[in-house]
Amino acid sequence: MCGESGEDRVSDCNVCIGGAEFDGQMEMYDVKIVRTRKDHRCVECNRAIPKGTECERISGKWEGEFSTSHTCLDCMNIRDGLSCGDGMVIGELWQEIADCEVFERMTTACIAKVPTASAKAYLIKRWQRWKGLHPQTNADVSESPRDATESQPA
Repeated sequence: MCGESGEDRVSDCNVCIGGAEFDGQMEMYDVKIVRTRKDHRCVECNRAIPKGTECERISGKWEGEFSTSHTCLDCMNIRDGLSCGDGMVIGELWQEIADCEVFERMTTACIAKVPTASAKAYLIKRWQRWKGLHPQTNADVSESPRDATESQPA
């Protein structure tokens, strides 16, 4: 669900994601930044999160079922930078960006809301792909957030 106009809206860039209403029952949850002990995949972008990489781990019990998901720091920072702060459905970041027409309305002020250089670069890359300026390759899907950061010019 896209944010509504008003104080919750990201003011400078006129886009806001979040505000999701969860129909189920959340009994408990925990969010931590962890260093992985094994390989994972980002629940948002599906890129590899190699063993030893920091990521966001969300663990909890929803509707009686325990689950754990891992989000790469790029997706976490993009979500946090563009969010209204009203909550997001786990695994729906890029769908939310599409539904809220973020790429159609994105400005440099939106990019400035994203806190890290790596996440900004990934957001720009996804925007370029959406515009048809940067075709997706098999390497884009399999590259890890660490690999994407290391391949960026300094």
